[in-house]
Amino acid sequence: MMPDREPYMRPAVVLWILLPLLAGCLPGGSAGERLYRRHCASCHGIDGGGGVRYLVDEGANLLDDSWRYGGDPSEIEYSLLNEEVRKHRTWDFTNQERQQLVEHILTLRGEHR
Repeated sequence: MMPDREPYMRPAVVLWILLPLLAGCLPGGSAGERLYRRHCASCHGIDGGGGVRYLVDEGANLLDDSWRYGGDPSEIEYSLLNEEVRKHRTWDFTNQERQQLVEHILTLRGEHR
């Protein structure tokens, strides 16, 4: 049995994995922000900039103009419903929760509607 060479890294890795999940439970912010932190930030980053590796895929940047299904509100909502997009997650958002997420994503992009 090989000794663990970097035991000090273990708490950091656990924190890195749990932080986005815990952030969604913190009070404050809009309902959409809390949903985003709980369900989306682990891949897309707290700020929406993407680049977070999850399994084999890297979370897409939600701040740029390069969106697979488009970035207007109805297209963002479609992405939340799309099975291909949801392949790593099982979401069952209500219509109201989807609208709250769309509003938060638009806010991240600087588009207050």
